[in-house]
Amino acid sequence: MEKKIDYSQFVNSNGVLSVKKLNDFLYPKPKTKKVKSVLSMNARATTLSVNRTDLARRVRAVNTAIQEVKNKDRLLYYCILLMYRHALRVSEVLNIMPNDILLNGSVIIHSLKGSSKKNIYVDEVACYLLKCKNNNTTPFERYNRWYIYRQLKKYNISYISSSSSKLSITHAFRHLKIEELRSIGLTDIDIAEITGHKNVKNLQYYGYSKKK
Repeated sequence: MEKKIDYSQFVNSNGVLSVKKLNDFLYPKPKTKKVKSVLSMNARATTLSVNRTDLARRVRAVNTAIQEVKNKDRLLYYCILLMYRHALRVSEVLNIMPNDILLNGSVIIHSLKGSSKKNIYVDEVACYLLKCKNNNTTPFERYNRWYIYRQLKKYNISYISSSSSKLSITHAFRHLKIEELRSIGLTDIDIAEITGHKNVKNLQYYGYSKKK
């Protein structure tokens, strides 16, 4: 059985779970060695299956796809990073306005469905967001959820939940993020705080589900 990591190491001095510490652990800075891409545009769909034993393989696969996006569409890459790193809904990213962007490059996300606001930060996206703030432009104004949906399909990014046979496209990163957080030992209460789920029970529809 895979040993879980004590997630208390991700709690700051105030006893609050630090999303930044979690992301630093889950997404360490890449080594300088150049890695040849193994995923082409004509490759088979990279469906993120629900078997926990191959979570690392699926994370590598989706990160390879993300790198392909980075090389071809930088704005879409920024959108994906925000969704993946902080388990954001696509609508939450698309609704970011200039006034939501703070002077340090972090951004206030107006969570949906009764959830509280949250302050997030992604280093790779901060400069772009600050530029949008200075120019008073909406970061992703040229995108809509259907465009994102088509682009994710184009790059073969999808997810099949264990609780449903339905294929998730725009929610794929949200599913995978939740599965990653569970794999390092976080409770669903902690995960709900990060993902903005008001009802913890809704997490049963994400990632792998614990069947009684």
